[in-house]
Amino acid sequence: MTRALLLLLTVLPAAVHAQQTQQTPEAPEAAETVERAHGRTWPVTLDPHVLIGVEPHGARGAPIAFGVGGDLLWRGRLGAFVGVLSSSGTALLPAQRNGVPLRSLSDRISVPIALEWRPFATLGRRAHPWVEQLLAGIQAQVGLSVEHLRTSDDSQTTAGLHLAAGLEVPVIGGPTAGGLTLKLWGRLLITEDVALDVTQAQTVFEPGVSGQIFGGLCYYP
Repeated sequence: MTRALLLLLTVLPAAVHAQQTQQTPEAPEAAETVERAHGRTWPVTLDPHVLIGVEPHGARGAPIAFGVGGDLLWRGRLGAFVGVLSSSGTALLPAQRNGVPLRSLSDRISVPIALEWRPFATLGRRAHPWVEQLLAGIQAQVGLSVEHLRTSDDSQTTAGLHLAAGLEVPVIGGPTAGGLTLKLWGRLLITEDVALDVTQAQTVFEPGVSGQIFGGLCYYP
């Protein structure tokens, strides 16, 4: 009995040590498999989105604006944006300032095409995944926008500079991981001044510099 007990005490530590030695090399392999998940289209990111917002013009009104668009980016950082946006005009009996009627605003259809840059898409790799996706959604755009302005009796098409900046708040996943984001986006449009219905008593006038503010949803497959 004593001899059997001594044998057990001798063999048991050796068996435990051998088992630990076999498991030790597997730990680095498990650590190496931990990496950030990406969307199905990676290293390309694609996000169709829908937008709704306003086009503020001070006392002349703030027409409702809405539209759709999409971004196509390489590794979530650099690529192109294209969209179709629209805003309604204001009534032909506009507000007055010091007794003088303010000129109305036309309906607007915009087709912007721009270069897009997301400078922080590669940062935050060691941060919390939500923070990493938030940084990946900070964006800036510069490009060309074709503008079709119209009333019931007149219309004109022009083109100008499109400048935009935005932020995407992750809801599910994010820009590089795939999922759903809340988009906060503003654009500045610089074109020539456009006057419509100039033969009527009340001219419709679109200034050369105007802006639009949007909110919306983006989907990343």
